[in-house]
Amino acid sequence: MVGQALGGVVGHVVVVGAGIVGLAIGSRLARDGRQVTVLEKEDGPARHQTGRNSGVIHSGLYYAPGSLKARMAAAGQRSMTAFARERGVDVEITGKLVVATTPEQVPQLHKLAERAVANGVRATLVGPAEARDHEPHARCVEALWVETTGIVDYRAVCRVLAGDIEAAGGEIEHFGMPVDPGNLMLIGRLRGQAVIGAPGCARSPKENGFDWVLMRLLAGLPVSRADITGMGVGGLLMEIVTRPQPREEAAPEHGRQVAAVVLAAGRSTRMGAINKLIAEIGGKPLVRIAAEHALASRAKPVIVVTGHEREKVEGALAGLPVRFVHNPDYAEGLGTSLKAGIAAVRPTGTTLNV
Repeated sequence: MVGQALGGVVGHVVVVGAGIVGLAIGSRLARDGRQVTVLEKEDGPARHQTGRNSGVIHSGLYYAPGSLKARMAAAGQRSMTAFARERGVDVEITGKLVVATTPEQVPQLHKLAERAVANGVRATLVGPAEARDHEPHARCVEALWVETTGIVDYRAVCRVLAGDIEAAGGEIEHFGMPVDPGNLMLIGRLRGQAVIGAPGCARSPKENGFDWVLMRLLAGLPVSRADITGMGVGGLLMEIVTRPQPREEAAPEHGRQVAAVVLAAGRSTRMGAINKLIAEIGGKPLVRIAAEHALASRAKPVIVVTGHEREKVEGALAGLPVRFVHNPDYAEGLGTSLKAGIAAVRPTGTTLNV
């Protein structure tokens, strides 16, 4: 589709951004024989949204039948799965359950099953027992088992795509600077010659990051990614008139006390039977990690509001110098715990951090 849109007019294509969209376009164009340069401000591909999501390969279950989204999602699921398997990228078709937890939700679940059929998504209505075969913790009156949902390592996908571009003779260059003005500068190469995209600061008579790069290029000096990123050493951003001075630290206020309140009364209803506060990460309960960070901030006192499974939470914090306040009304919502925590802070000019 991309190659057809460009026709035979463009010989060299510059793609800005080495996320999965930019790299997929660049890879296709490179395979079609075009010279491709991908510009990216980070030190590698997939450093932002592409590499920071859950890695789900969506089935296309929810989209309106016949819509472009529905067609592209189903086609994308098939092509991404095939691509990952062919190129040695970790991929797993796990399937997923969409559950109706009450009888009132069953009609909506059946409509979703009809939509799955219309979109060509393999899905089956199952009862509670079969749902538990797929997921032992599932609690429902009926469920929709969607076979084609999966997970994939999108960062690895991007590394493969970037390799395809480079193997075809394309280049991955740099976009952005760690200094301002000049943070939107673009630099690449076209047939061996340096190409520089001038940001707005190029019009400024005041010396800035763009000038630093331009002077090196005019002198015949190579400008590498390391050279550009190194220009930020000693302070990433210059202060400019239109921006306040958030990087100037305020003078400390002597005699001011800061307290911290850790809200640990919740029931974690979205986690099912698991209380996430006492679930362990790296061998340590989550609530203990939060309390230790509060203590490390030198806040004093550190108050922990308990409620649901009070004894377990207090046990998870055994040995820490924290003060416990129990909220018997925790089931009525977070606001009651916040009220209990604030009431426990002595009103003597103490600043509260929740």
